[in-house]
Amino acid sequence: MFNKVKQHWAVDLANTQKELGELAYVPTVGGMTAEQARREVRMDELKKRLNVLTTTDMAVVVSPGQNEIQQMQLLGLDIEPHRKRMNDSIPGLDEKFKDTQDPLRLVFVCAMWLTGFDAPSCSTVYLDKPMRNHTLMQTIARANRVFPGKHSGLIVDYANVFASLEKALAIYGAGKNGTSPVKNKEQLVAELRRAIADATAFCAKQGVKLSDIEQFNGGGMDRLQAIADALNAFISPDPLRRDFLGHERFVSTLYKAVKPDPVALEFASRSACLATIAGGNSCQVES
Repeated sequence: MFNKVKQHWAVDLANTQKELGELAYVPTVGGMTAEQARREVRMDELKKRLNVLTTTDMAVVVSPGQNEIQQMQLLGLDIEPHRKRMNDSIPGLDEKFKDTQDPLRLVFVCAMWLTGFDAPSCSTVYLDKPMRNHTLMQTIARANRVFPGKHSGLIVDYANVFASLEKALAIYGAGKNGTSPVKNKEQLVAELRRAIADATAFCAKQGVKLSDIEQFNGGGMDRLQAIADALNAFISPDPLRRDFLGHERFVSTLYKAVKPDPVALEFASRSACLATIAGGNSCQVES
């Protein structure tokens, strides 16, 4: 699996670099059009993706086995460099993974780290083998720790364990008010789409067209003026400001939960626009 991911990772890196290069060679002429604004948003997303692809470290973490070198060689695999790293890494791989500043962000495990290992910043678990009951609950709990800036844990299921998860929840406890704490990603996307529609309609009632702000995505005085006008529309009275901030927080929460799914790109521009107004970043324009 480590080798397979490394292979596809290299392809993704090449494709990202290619698309970013193609977009960078499209000149911007005159004012920023809606299409150019979308291109700028896409380029920003690609730059962030490229940074992750070029800086992420990954490692294998498995228990040692008798004759593992020979057994792996029969399968065409070389475990020696992985075992050496597991044994010799200073600090240990577990400490590196827990350190949010360390580039080790992806680990391939079999049984180790699935129970009793606590890394609150861990946000995603990929499952590719059948699991049940307590072991399954312990495993998904690896991504369900509270951490600053983390809205929820993401479980990517390649082994169809969802039915087993529902049974495990029935045994070991559901979420608040007896509801399941697990949601299908499609439900979150639908909720985010509704939240953005509600926020957009709310803003429009106050005379603020978010699409007008987004068309100035490239920056400049026109963008600053549009944001300043939006701020003035929501600055008072207090109930109006609180309602706007409530819409923005709800959109932001759902947007973070949907990421890193590629479908989040659909909502990136609108979410960023709402966040900019809510934050009031560099929005004061002198007359």
